[in-house]
Amino acid sequence: MARTGMFNILWQQNRVMSLFVLLLLFANLGAFLLQNQLFEKQLQETRSEVRERQHALRNLKQQKEAGSMPVSAITQVDNQLAAFQKLIPPASELSAFIKELFTYADSAKLEIKQINYQPAWDEEFALLSYNLQFSVNGEYRQLKKFIHLLEGAERILVISDISLSGGEGRKEKNAEVSLRIQMKTFFRGEAE
Repeated sequence: MARTGMFNILWQQNRVMSLFVLLLLFANLGAFLLQNQLFEKQLQETRSEVRERQHALRNLKQQKEAGSMPVSAITQVDNQLAAFQKLIPPASELSAFIKELFTYADSAKLEIKQINYQPAWDEEFALLSYNLQFSVNGEYRQLKKFIHLLEGAERILVISDISLSGGEGRKEKNAEVSLRIQMKTFFRGEAE
């Protein structure tokens, strides 16, 4: 009875505050139920997805330990390797590549006077690599076009060093600049 009396006294003295507390209590209960209903399904789906991924990961680990690989993955690797091999010409194509460089220079209205190259067997890739060095002189826009043509080449080129010199102190747009470039390209061949 004492409790009933206490609730009556609270109700009579502060009805607004009591209604506000009851309203907050019901709002809290409603939010909890809403969250539980809406997010419970999403939580179950996420847990199910995590379990599936863990199962797939365990299967992949078992396949890795057993040394087997799914056939589709092997096929994909074979296709990628074949596409890569198409980018690597045979060693007999070196002169065609040199001609390509001269064509790029001619397109940019530049002149290559001499190309130094050094062949080497690349153990890591089991390919014949050629390190090439040469210089060209011209306006900056011509050199830019030449580099752009090199970047668009349909073969694997690794530009390892580019240095520019000249053109200092000149305010002219057509000041001559010298470009020295070092690059590496690969060919299919045999170790020497």
